Amino acid sequence: MNLMEVIFLYSKKLAQYVALILLLPSIVFSQKIMTVEEAIEIAMSNSPQIRRSQYNLERSRELLNAQNAALKSKFALSITPFNFNRDRTFFSPLSLWQTSKTKQSTGTFSISQPIKWTDGTLYLINRFINRINEKYTKKRFY
Repeated sequence: MNLMEVIFLYSKKLAQYVALILLLPSIVFSQKIMTVEEAIEIAMSNSPQIRRSQYNLERSRELLNAQNAALKSKFALSITPFNFNRDRTFFSPLSLWQTSKTKQSTGTFSISQPIKWTDGTLYLINRFINRINEKYTKKRFY
C-alpha cells in the first residue's frame, strides 16, 4: 500500500465518523409521528388555561359538596342534671321567715333542618323541666 491509499482509507474512515457524529443527535432525539388526537391531548394536558379551568371545576365541585353537607339535619342535646336554689326572706310586719327551696333538672333537645327550596330552616325544640318547689314559713318568737 502506498501512502495515497493509506490516506484515502483514513479519510474514508474519518468521513464515516464525522457523518455518524453529525447524524447521531437526529437519530437519538428524533421526533415522534403522532395523530391529531394525540397532539390535541398533549396540548390540553400542558395548557395552563386548561389546567386552571380544571382546578376551578374541581373547587366548584367541592364547594357544592360542602353546601350539600350543610343541608343535613343538625341535632343538639343540652342537659343540666341538677340545680339547687335556696332563698330566705324575712317579713318584719308579720315577724315571719319564709324559706323557699327549688330543685330543678332541665334538658333541651333540638333538631334543625335546612330547607333548600325556600332557603329557610325548620326547627323542632323540646324542653324538659322538672322542678320541685318547697316553701315554708316560721314565726319569729320573742
